[in-house]
Amino acid sequence: MTALATDSLQRIERLGKHLFGVAVCLLRFDEALASELNWAQHSAAHVFSTTQAVERDSLQILPTQSSPFQPALGKVDQMDVRFYLSHPVRNATGRVVGALALIHDRPRAFTAGDRLLLEDLLALIERQLH
Repeated sequence: MTALATDSLQRIERLGKHLFGVAVCLLRFDEALASELNWAQHSAAHVFSTTQAVERDSLQILPTQSSPFQPALGKVDQMDVRFYLSHPVRNATGRVVGALALIHDRPRAFTAGDRLLLEDLLALIERQLH
């Protein structure tokens, strides 16, 4: 992978953050790809993301029901996490090589329109990896 690909992936993280109106949008990769990309994965958000019990093969949204009284799922720095989404990222052969995660400090719904935008964002990520 080139530095250009890494820059593009960082740009996609910024776009995702603003597109979905969340506090954090991050990409997490398996060790081999992270090393190849020279992708730093040591932030508090990355650590939180790796501790969530989510399935690697499908979209996961926590909590499953949005409520203003939802207890925090955990903390990222000083932020109480009340919304977490993870979706697998695949390589050209279809193998899961990482995940896109959205983290927010308030519960939020994830609409059908959001799902379409998520698919578009994932397509951009996967194109950069191929």
